[in-house]
Amino acid sequence: MASSCKKRRFRDPQSVERSIDNVRNAIPQTTRYKNRWGVRIFEDSQSGRENKVVMCESNPFSLDLQNLQNLETELCSMTARTLNFWLIKFVQEVCDKDGKPYPGRTVYQIICSLKRHLDKNGRAEANMLNANNHCFQTFRRVLDSEMKATHRERESLAENRTRREKEAITDDEEGLLWSKGLLGDKTAQSLVYTIYFYIHPRSLRKMKSFKFPTRNLISF
Repeated sequence: MASSCKKRRFRDPQSVERSIDNVRNAIPQTTRYKNRWGVRIFEDSQSGRENKVVMCESNPFSLDLQNLQNLETELCSMTARTLNFWLIKFVQEVCDKDGKPYPGRTVYQIICSLKRHLDKNGRAEANMLNANNHCFQTFRRVLDSEMKATHRERESLAENRTRREKEAITDDEEGLLWSKGLLGDKTAQSLVYTIYFYIHPRSLRKMKSFKFPTRNLISF
């Protein structure tokens, strides 16, 4: 009697559908999106790259190209050595839709997406970011160098842009502003520009793309 009234400690076995749904829903939606995004970028590089034959590629790191698969091979079917070779090319060439290199962090996120995709499809041994996985040692060095190079380039561009913004307006440029009617006291608009010019003369460079009337104005 006592045994029949004993509470059950375990639930009923889960159905196959529920087990699959639980595992799928454990992955955040943003991560699932990033995974699809990263794989799509790699697949775009596969289809869009002109040369897909290993033996026709440059080999600056003296890798053993024997028995490597060509780029048409599906991502999850590539051997680890093949992945090491083509991922090197990928991180050296990947860019955004405008043809500009991705920031280093974005490239790293793409590689993380590819890693998760491979892991999900039973290729956990193809962990290219694991420092103990010597098969991807060359790839990791190239990834690190590309991320640092991109960072340096972006810093250089930012410094040049800041330097240009800080350049003082010359006397000739100021005279041109007066002759164009951008500075003066004949209109409310030119008066505002004149006041602003003497408060912050550097920022007036932004107005060069605007079209203003060119009639002569009397200076102060």
